[in-house]
Amino acid sequence: MSSLADDSSTTPVAPPVVPKGLRPAYLGDVHLDQLLGIAMAVATEVSVMHDRLDTVARLAGTGKPFTMADIDAYIPDDTVASERAKWRKAYLQRLLRVMHETFSPEAKQAELKKYAEFVDLLGRAD
Repeated sequence: MSSLADDSSTTPVAPPVVPKGLRPAYLGDVHLDQLLGIAMAVATEVSVMHDRLDTVARLAGTGKPFTMADIDAYIPDDTVASERAKWRKAYLQRLLRVMHETFSPEAKQAELKKYAEFVDLLGRAD
C-alpha cells in the first residue's frame, strides 16, 4: 500500500502564490476585509455558474444533443453577452447594496447631519 507521496504518477502541486507586503484594509478591520474577500470569491463563482447554466439552457433550447465540450466551446453572441452583463450588474448591485448605502456620499452626508443635530442638541441642554 503506497501513499500519495510515494506515487510517482502524481504531478506535484505548486504552492499558491502569496503576494508580498501588507494587505490593504478597506473596512478598518482585517477580519471584515477577509470576510468580504470570501463573500466576493463566492459571488464570483455564483456568477460563473449563472453564465454556465445560461449556456446549458441555450444549448438545450436548440433541441439538439450537446456535450461538455459544446458547453465549454460556447461563445455568446452580442445579445447574449449584453443580457449577461445586465444580469451581472444587477447582481452586483444587489450583493453590494449595503456597502453602497453605508459608504455612499449620500450616506455620509446623512451621518454628518445626524452628528450636527446631536451636537446642536447637546448645546441646548445647558
